[in-house]
Amino acid sequence: MTRVAPVMGPVRLTGLTWGEGGAELAVQTAELAGVDALERRLADAGLTVEVRNVTREADGVSGRLHVETGS
Repeated sequence: MTRVAPVMGPVRLTGLTWGEGGAELAVQTAELAGVDALERRLADAGLTVEVRNVTREADGVSGRLHVETGS
């Protein structure tokens, strides 16, 4: 099991969807830097990650990260 180091500020997982070839993580954090840091940490763990649909909201930033899980 690969451990992922903490990211900048709290990042809340608000949804998880499994699809063909990957998983979609819905996250919410106080700042965009939190989404970027999470993307880097997952990539450092050897996962292929693509950030999608980042939206600034009144209470922070939400986004979706697609993580490839292979075939």
